[in-house]
Amino acid sequence: MPEADGTEIASRGPSVRQQPVRVDPETSIVGREPSQPGESLARLISDYDGGGCFAALSTAEADSGRMRITALAASDGRLTDFADHLRLPADQASPDTPRLSAERVGEAQCRVLSFLANAPGYPAYSLRLRLARRLVESGTHLLGRVEGIATGDTLDVLLVDDEGLVQSISAFIERSGEKAQFAVPVTVSGETVETAQIVLALALPDPLIHGNLAEGMPAERFFAALAEAQAASGIEAEFALDYFILQAR
Repeated sequence: MPEADGTEIASRGPSVRQQPVRVDPETSIVGREPSQPGESLARLISDYDGGGCFAALSTAEADSGRMRITALAASDGRLTDFADHLRLPADQASPDTPRLSAERVGEAQCRVLSFLANAPGYPAYSLRLRLARRLVESGTHLLGRVEGIATGDTLDVLLVDDEGLVQSISAFIERSGEKAQFAVPVTVSGETVETAQIVLALALPDPLIHGNLAEGMPAERFFAALAEAQAASGIEAEFALDYFILQAR
């Protein structure tokens, strides 16, 4: 479980991968070659009806500008169908063709996906989140970086575990201008599961997240409150999404 300043951040029942999904999480080459990749790809994603437990965010890689899609859903079949929706014939793929990373989550995590799928700006944001590794061994650190943070924006990084509890890991953030990095100690606790842990970064001109998330807040309640606060304030947020599998030693 992550710990910050002596305060335990609950991470009940983190994942151990037992079955691979049918979508290769690192090397699937997908996407139709548009004249304007970012805009056309975003339209292709937003037109896809993934149901109530699906979301996919697209972003341009900082170094190459290549588009990358991160997709999460409660079923392998949905992820495979989404990949087929985007896939190019092999003879039409190129080094610049967007890449898809995809993984299955638990039903308790669906609220974060439905929140994202209905958020203003979905599915394309300028905020970028990358974890150093997607397979993290218990007793080590979850390493990641966030880029594209607007000057003056407040950055928060959240962990939504397999039980659907939202926990802040923002205490571990080291920020420098438009970039930030974090290193969070993680350990397995509870029964192991197959699904991914979700990491969500969000940048806002004014902070909308209040209260103590150290013990975790149910995703249903947290994201309902966040959506209501965002709608009431008219504040536009930037989001970035990644995931990891926590593996027992």
